[in-house]
Amino acid sequence: MAQYYYLTPDHQTRGPVDASLAGSYGLRPDTLVCPVGGSHWVPLSEIPELAAVVSAHAATVVDDRANRPAPPSNLIPAIITTVLCCMPAGIIAIIYASRVKGLWASGLYPRSLATSRKAMQWCIISVVCAVLFWIMLFVLDSVGLLGPDLPVE
Repeated sequence: MAQYYYLTPDHQTRGPVDASLAGSYGLRPDTLVCPVGGSHWVPLSEIPELAAVVSAHAATVVDDRANRPAPPSNLIPAIITTVLCCMPAGIIAIIYASRVKGLWASGLYPRSLATSRKAMQWCIISVVCAVLFWIMLFVLDSVGLLGPDLPVE
């Protein structure tokens, strides 16, 4: 069978994947695909061999979004740690947090859960960096390496 590239819900190119395995990647009939060596992206439903594989796989997979609540996006902690702690790590947390709901809405629950965990992981990294910075600043000030103390009048 032929191989195809596909676009994820966040518009990233993935693949190539073998057409016989297309159903196991969470592809839907409206997913844009492009054959290897091709240049035109078309909806998966327009390619008969892919549409058959995906519809056969969809019949065996139950959409469990109704049974599983969306994982927490962790957007609020990401924003707070960006403002109050370490901005670079907080921005990474915001990026991950903003992807969680879209992945869940696309039916990619395991990926949305993993992305939610990564967002929280970056929030924790941001807090740890801020705490280490303040400890280092306190130690350097205590040792007198930050500059001369101003005389008290």
